[in-house]
Amino acid sequence: MTMKGSKLARLLLLVVALEILLFAGSDAIWPPRTRRRYWCRRSRPSYPRWNNNWRQDFNVECRNSYSIYVWQSKYRDCWGDRIHHFDCKYGPFYYQLSHCSTPYYVNDFDRPLTFRCPHNGFITGVASTYSFGAKDRRFGFRCCHKHGYIAHSCRHTFKMNTWHQSLRYVVPYGYYLVGAYSQHHDSKQDRTWKFEICQFSRSPYYG
Repeated sequence: MTMKGSKLARLLLLVVALEILLFAGSDAIWPPRTRRRYWCRRSRPSYPRWNNNWRQDFNVECRNSYSIYVWQSKYRDCWGDRIHHFDCKYGPFYYQLSHCSTPYYVNDFDRPLTFRCPHNGFITGVASTYSFGAKDRRFGFRCCHKHGYIAHSCRHTFKMNTWHQSLRYVVPYGYYLVGAYSQHHDSKQDRTWKFEICQFSRSPYYG
């Protein structure tokens, strides 16, 4: 074999090897569509115990005299939605069901959400419904109160998540969740959240 033929043979071998590497690499980085769909279907984490699946409605209520103190959610781009998890702790006072409101949706799809419990109440439940068309959620809140107790020393949190990022908010000791505020971004198909928390005490004017 001539020198020229030897160089040509090595060049052909190099081209073939490069094509093999590129093909294998592209398959590893960009899996087939069916594989991506399978990953998306099975991508809900096993912990914590989520209160909904992707694009499913939910209605979470604390048991008597408890208040929501953990609000957690995780976004998945392939679903354009969040899964949610809530935990409850003992509230600032004992209450009965007659002291609680029925959840109703307080925002429209693709619109801001502004909510604060009336009557010096605190949040004891969260309900939500999903829209496939809007790729957004409406939210409703169950609030409970008791005559003679007032909310005070209230404060607002900073924005607790960015677009498409996980959210986990734990209400500080001695405070209780009383409000929620959210903005929706149409192109990102997601929401950011802020919260309002208060302390509670018995009113000195209550006989």
